[in-house]
Amino acid sequence: MLEKLWNRFRNRRKDGGRVMLHLQVKTADPDGNLCHMVSEDISDRGIRLRIEQRRWGEVLGHREEVALEIGLPEEKAPIVAQAQLMWAFNSQEGVGGTSGWRFVHFRGNARRRLRHFLEPHIAEKQEA
Repeated sequence: MLEKLWNRFRNRRKDGGRVMLHLQVKTADPDGNLCHMVSEDISDRGIRLRIEQRRWGEVLGHREEVALEIGLPEEKAPIVAQAQLMWAFNSQEGVGGTSGWRFVHFRGNARRRLRHFLEPHIAEKQEA
């Protein structure tokens, strides 16, 4: 028990509510074209995304924030959040890559819905 608490204190990111989930995420590029991505991990503060067919520069354009639609299993309405790019790596092929996004604003009760969805996954991770 004390070891878990000490580890959490030393490294907040390790158990900071981030869970490995592959969720479908959509956004629109500056020209309005739909772009599909897959999450690698997610928390109520941010998300790590993988893209296959596009470059991050094409998706982001000159915008500081991007609207992300995160599809949750068994829910019809997606979570809609404004997110800010924090870091990105392109693949060696030049197309696709991985990036980290920080949530800036959620539409409506989306943050509460996301937390409610993540709670069982976080509890399962902490039991392991």
